[in-house]
Amino acid sequence: MDTYWFGGYSSRHGNVFNQVSGNTYSGDSGMAYSWKDKILEPGQTRNFSVLIGIGDAMSGDNVPIGVNFDSQGGSEVDTVIVGMAGDTISAPTPPTRCGYTFGDWYTEPECTNQFDYSAPITATITLYAKWTQNTTPPSSSSTPPTYPVNDANQSTQGSTQGTQDGGQIKFNKTRARAGDTVTITVTPGKGYEKAKPNVLDKDGKPVEITDNGDGTFSFKMPVGGVTVDTEFTRIDYFDDVNERDWFNEASWYCAAHGLMQGTGNRQFDGHMDTNRAMLVTVLYRLANSTDSLDSIFTDVKSGKWYSDAISWAANNGIVEGTGNDIISPKAGATRAQFAAMMQRYMTTL
Repeated sequence: MDTYWFGGYSSRHGNVFNQVSGNTYSGDSGMAYSWKDKILEPGQTRNFSVLIGIGDAMSGDNVPIGVNFDSQGGSEVDTVIVGMAGDTISAPTPPTRCGYTFGDWYTEPECTNQFDYSAPITATITLYAKWTQNTTPPSSSSTPPTYPVNDANQSTQGSTQGTQDGGQIKFNKTRARAGDTVTITVTPGKGYEKAKPNVLDKDGKPVEITDNGDGTFSFKMPVGGVTVDTEFTRIDYFDDVNERDWFNEASWYCAAHGLMQGTGNRQFDGHMDTNRAMLVTVLYRLANSTDSLDSIFTDVKSGKWYSDAISWAANNGIVEGTGNDIISPKAGATRAQFAAMMQRYMTTL
């Protein structure tokens, strides 16, 4: 074992204690001392805090006081020597502890009563560090990207609603994360049938779509976004009208908008002459009227397909009849009669 030589002690007041022999040291009169040796490596030195008692048997008001600090898992804090009983101390440099925040010194290990630095110290005490564990914020994960829902029939993307030939489609969102459900509401226009949208991924491959049965469709957003293309199909109202007929578009439009319903059995009879009841009924439907009035003409019985229309037209001054309280509903209508009806309709309603 290596042998080390003790170089003596000095008091906090600068007094030096020199070894006389054995365990006897000399110094200022009446001073006593104690210490605890620690093994040192060669070349190391260590400073000791020594409680020095002044007076006989270290008793009375002149006994120095020590304040010990138990950091309770934190870094070590040296003992603070109080000059005399009744003195106060200042707060030492706070200890540190990884993952914790120091919360001052307390008089018991449970840290119930915080130490009062202004209170006089009358005996050696131990103070205990209070720690509060730091709250570790959740690791910030990157926000999942969102992908666009593009309407193939809209020149400007980013809208939740698009109008195209034959109807309207509406998305519940224009961007969505992969795996999110996107809902498409399909509303066909007049004269068109409900259509099922075609949803294609970024590579042009079909995306599975579900018909919800209420006019809406839904799909799961794939990575990269989608393009939605919807084609509405015209309703074919009449079997006796084909695409080559010059009145094909006109007959479809009138049927789609409820102005004309044909003559029955999916027949339009485009070459049939028009009578007064037919023309008045078209104007009645064009006005979106639902009036059901008593007839003022003796030749118009209630319950006929044209009864409400003729009563409406008569009450609004569009028709006046042919005399003697009759209107002759089945009589043909000349161009002059039709022009008169249109003029009255446009200026009255």
